[in-house]
Amino acid sequence: MERMKYENLIDSVNDSPCKDRLAAPYRREFLPPLRTGAGVFEVREGWILKETRGGEDFFGEVAPFPGFESEQGDWMARIERWSRGDDRSCLGVTGALGFGAWCLEQDLPFSVQASSAGMISEEDNWMSQEKAEDRPQVVKVKIGINSPEGEQAQMDSRIQQSGGDVRFRLDANQALNLKATRSWMAWLDQRPEIEFIEQPMCVGSERMLVDEFGEGARRIALDESVVTADHLKRILDIEWPGIFVIKPSLFGRPDDYIKLPERIRRRIVLSSAFETGVGFSFVLKIASMLGDFGNVHGFGTRGRFGADGLDGWPACNFFRGEVGRKDLENVFLRNVRGV
Repeated sequence: MERMKYENLIDSVNDSPCKDRLAAPYRREFLPPLRTGAGVFEVREGWILKETRGGEDFFGEVAPFPGFESEQGDWMARIERWSRGDDRSCLGVTGALGFGAWCLEQDLPFSVQASSAGMISEEDNWMSQEKAEDRPQVVKVKIGINSPEGEQAQMDSRIQQSGGDVRFRLDANQALNLKATRSWMAWLDQRPEIEFIEQPMCVGSERMLVDEFGEGARRIALDESVVTADHLKRILDIEWPGIFVIKPSLFGRPDDYIKLPERIRRRIVLSSAFETGVGFSFVLKIASMLGDFGNVHGFGTRGRFGADGLDGWPACNFFRGEVGRKDLENVFLRNVRGV
């Protein structure tokens, strides 16, 4: 959002005509900037929602992310309608707005339990960051930034350093063409330490990937291809054999995937989209609702910003606990007081 509009929305937290509904925008800087095959991201923006009903507070988050938007950029207008006291249905059921509306409906407190992969960038000296016993069992690495040959050599070094005790996931963010994808898939054949390569090619190439790699496509995960319920249905219709990476905070209401047959839910990996502690808590709740199949999700997004107090949860490999109103209220208030 533009800076001027952002400052205007900050004022609206205190000036809203409906005091039972508040939308507090946030603006967080990645430290260091997040480098992916889709580009370099320096800032994360969104809104934390607070609604008072029956004398109790409920919370939600609207956090659209560049490259994953399923709406047409009308988040601000719809949030302003909601904050004026319009029916919550004005937020809709899909995308970042639908997720925010779903969060506001959830009872508090609730319990969460979920395992997570770690996440490293090419700048990270990941083997020295933690004690051996504290290192994640699964690590996600961004690729598609440099040449396949150079990145594969770097990955071989990481595999060797890990001593075979770590599994890796490679995230290309649609940055590869078919030739580069073939190179990576051939490289994967000899490396069981690699779980899968995530979204190697652009949205729309899914059938090509199945035709090209057949059963080998089981080691390909789709991310940008399954942003919405419509996307997911299309991919299910082609009987995709691989992994589904779903970002709950961008998808909307979770009903379309938490009610899928077990054989499919076992292949779902949930992923955080760098929400604040409010949205992240509800992402963890969805992970707990998905089913206990030993899924290791992509929640290694804590600690990627400055010390603004909005993460809500520490960086770790296993999240467990109870989320109450006070926890979400604390993040909301830190955001309002910090802007």
